[in-house]
Amino acid sequence: MSIRYFKEYNINIMEDIKMKVIISHAHWDHIKQANQFDEVYINHNDFYIFELFKMDINYSKFLNIKDGEILDLGDRMLMVRLP
Repeated sequence: MSIRYFKEYNINIMEDIKMKVIISHAHWDHIKQANQFDEVYINHNDFYIFELFKMDINYSKFLNIKDGEILDLGDRMLMVRLP
């Protein structure tokens, strides 16, 4: 099943949860709906993929994430590991 607008689909389920989207890599199937969210993390070294595949993505608000960085997810911490 394909969900066109992920955020809209889940708004009733996760109404009170502040969502952080962490993109593992910039392939189209990971990135196409990212602009729906206020807080999107991706390693900025992947930006060249947007250009390479001519993806029409506004990534100006995407936050850079680096190897070893620790994200506070509220009740747990996440350490980022990049190749």
